[in-house]
Amino acid sequence: MTKYVSRNFAAKVAEIIRREGKKIVFTSGTFDIFHATHAILLEAAAGYGELFVGVNSDAAVRFLKGLGRPINREEDRCRVLEAIQAVEYVFTFDEPNNNENIRLLRPDFYIKGGDYDISRLSSSKLVEEYGGQTVILPTRTDLSTTSIINKIINGGV
Repeated sequence: MTKYVSRNFAAKVAEIIRREGKKIVFTSGTFDIFHATHAILLEAAAGYGELFVGVNSDAAVRFLKGLGRPINREEDRCRVLEAIQAVEYVFTFDEPNNNENIRLLRPDFYIKGGDYDISRLSSSKLVEEYGGQTVILPTRTDLSTTSIINKIINGGV
């Protein structure tokens, strides 16, 4: 089964799953260089229900992270996520925030990693408006794509 789908298809599937009485879970990120923090977050998020993952498009990553990023193309980043058992569906998006993703999916749980502050997430307000919940999961602060890139540049661990 292909997990890498269009955002509109993901929204239609989410509605079907919701009608079956299951919970919709949504998280997102650049997932540029997949690492342990990503795996931990995705596994924990999947514990809340059916996990949909939004991946920032190449253009969105350049906007958010600057020139030289992403390291891996969006198709490749999505292919890695397809292989993760915890992930039900993966799609890309161009916007710098998750507002449109939230409007389309209407997740019961909007999951973000511990490096986010819920009060600064505009998307969490949208989730609350229809009765969903934003959940900040603890993550490892010593591991990020940026820190991995810096270790490579500076010669390792």
